[in-house]
Amino acid sequence: SFDLGMLSKFNYYTGIIFQAYTYGTGQAIIKGGRYDHLLKYFGKSASSIGFALPMENLMSALSRQNIPIEVKNEVTYVYYNDATLQDAIRQATELRLAGKNVKMMREDMV
Repeated sequence: SFDLGMLSKFNYYTGIIFQAYTYGTGQAIIKGGRYDHLLKYFGKSASSIGFALPMENLMSALSRQNIPIEVKNEVTYVYYNDATLQDAIRQATELRLAGKNVKMMREDMV
């Protein structure tokens, strides 16, 4: 559910401020709003609407709803030395294009 009647201590909001909630938690899993003048401080004068996903709140909501979180920590290591660096870069690139999580490591660092 969305709460569109929020107040904020941040004075950069110029319009609607919102938060979104899900079943099983009182913490917002999305927070955001409209800010018409904020971007000029970063070099672009434009109106915007943005939001954040507080990861701790999102993970807590998933846990409370017993929604499993699939985590793949499988890492493929490509070892190299000065002579094999270019081949190792090519191999790592091919593996990454195939969807693998690749870390390159110098042989003398093992």
